[in-house]
Amino acid sequence: MLRKRVDYSLANPGTLANELDKSSPDGRFFSDTFLWHQNDGF
Repeated sequence: MLRKRVDYSLANPGTLANELDKSSPDGRFFSDTFLWHQNDGF
């Protein structure tokens, strides 16, 4: 269930989301502050 919520959040970032390095070959660094206020799954 959590994986589905994370995938949804990555595809639909909230107003306080930050994508710091989406082009890195080593992975992504994504944050979405106060996610539980915007996404009932959290």
